[in-house]
Amino acid sequence: MQTKFCRKCNSDVPVENFHKATKEKDGLYCWCKPCRRAYDISKEATRLPYHRARYHNNKDEYLDNFYKRRYKITLADYNRMLQEQNNACAVCKQSCVSGRRLSVDHSHTTGNVRGLLCGNCNKSLGCAKDSIDILNGLIEYLKKQKRMMRSQTLTRRLDDIYS
Repeated sequence: MQTKFCRKCNSDVPVENFHKATKEKDGLYCWCKPCRRAYDISKEATRLPYHRARYHNNKDEYLDNFYKRRYKITLADYNRMLQEQNNACAVCKQSCVSGRRLSVDHSHTTGNVRGLLCGNCNKSLGCAKDSIDILNGLIEYLKKQKRMMRSQTLTRRLDDIYS
């Protein structure tokens, strides 16, 4: 069985207990998996509270950077669009009931921002792949189902009357 010396715990450990590392000469990381895991946990415990506090103290800055990076708009642009839409979804005209921010709707081909949508409308549009044909097909399907339900209800009422 092959072993490798772990620099962290100063012991010989089977090579199966090392992560792969392409930049190392032997192709294995210099610390064994248990040592690396313990180190990661200790670092995470110290970093996480710091980053959470920093985020909560600078939420607007984080959002501004996110919108700039993802959609090429600023937080001020987002807030202006939100005001223009009366703090409601551009499709269903409802404010977001979960209390979450409205999603930025954008074209995946051009990258242009189209408006702000609630989560349900944004997911619906995404599932329809921004296709007008799919959305028209869904509308026709719903109309057909509604007509069928009306005729079934009328048939049941007539059966009740004449029976």
